[in-house]
Amino acid sequence: MPLLREAVANESFPSLEALQERLVERCVYLQEHPEVIRGVAGFRWIPNG
Repeated sequence: MPLLREAVANESFPSLEALQERLVERCVYLQEHPEVIRGVAGFRWIPNG
């Protein structure tokens, strides 16, 4: 998914745990900002918050 890949693109991580931590941070951000997903997906059913 591009919304997750952009958080880790062109970056190396010292461990799998570090990569996982970054992805979790990105997921939390996306959960708190549904307008980002709505803008990409265009689904009206995604709640406004």
